[in-house]
Amino acid sequence: MISDDERAAIEQRATQGDVAAQIYLGWAYSEHGPFAHDSTLAEHWYRLAARSKQTEALRRLARFLYDRQSEEARSWAEILVKQNDFYGYYLMGHMLLHGDCGVKRDRNAGLRNLEISAMQGHLVSKLDLLKHGTHYYFLGPVSVLRIAAVMAKIFYTLLRSPGSMAVYR
Repeated sequence: MISDDERAAIEQRATQGDVAAQIYLGWAYSEHGPFAHDSTLAEHWYRLAARSKQTEALRRLARFLYDRQSEEARSWAEILVKQNDFYGYYLMGHMLLHGDCGVKRDRNAGLRNLEISAMQGHLVSKLDLLKHGTHYYFLGPVSVLRIAAVMAKIFYTLLRSPGSMAVYR
């Protein structure tokens, strides 16, 4: 937990245009952050950060809106796709697969978007393809060893993440 002085300093930096501070405050006020949950403030800070057009800020706003099933999430995911960003393809893949956020369900287009994201190295997209699809182009010949390697990499990444062990308890 951060002190009130630290929080005020972060808010001051965010108000002065520090994109990293704006992203932090968006997360901090979201349901996952340490501050009292306030979706309005979280969205405010994510939108301010997205004005910078920085990829991470665009990703955060797109995901925030996707989690709320806002139809606007599609627009932000499309911006990321135009930038050839793996996360934009990942979000569009999910929207198309499940018909989320007002997007018309299209399984094939959804799988194609997940494939593009997976080919760019996005591990969750690789898992989603294994779960949802019959398209395994990113794996080459599908083999138990390749699938095990993907799972091991994900497990290793989770272990290195702060607080990840809380998931296993």
